[in-house]
Amino acid sequence: RASGVVGAAPAGSRTNTASNAGSGTFVGSLEAELGRAAAAVRAGLVGLESDARALLLDADALARTTTTTATATTTTASRLKENVQRFRDRADQLSERALELRRRAREDAAELRRIAGLADAKLGTSCGDIVERRL
Repeated sequence: RASGVVGAAPAGSRTNTASNAGSGTFVGSLEAELGRAAAAVRAGLVGLESDARALLLDADALARTTTTTATATTTTASRLKENVQRFRDRADQLSERALELRRRAREDAAELRRIAGLADAKLGTSCGDIVERRL
């Protein structure tokens, strides 16, 4: 044996084993973070879809009641205008939420790619490939 000690590990193998264990732990943590990010985006999309559906149903209900009252008084016309403005405001809020969700998802993806690249360079992992597959 090169070290002169029976059963001794080859030079550097302890470091390699510790490094492999550390990189395995890192890969697991990265995959968990990818799952968390994906779940957050899915939850945001479900919320947006639900709110958009509710807005459309409310608009449809308003349209049905408006067409049945052909002789609109000034008060009814004023209420209609207020309702339309409320729907526009809700639609604007939904649009802003969708843009914010998209921006956050892009930022998260960029950060995960950056971290994966560092891990690949320092730990010799294939985290970049994992991130690309999951995103």
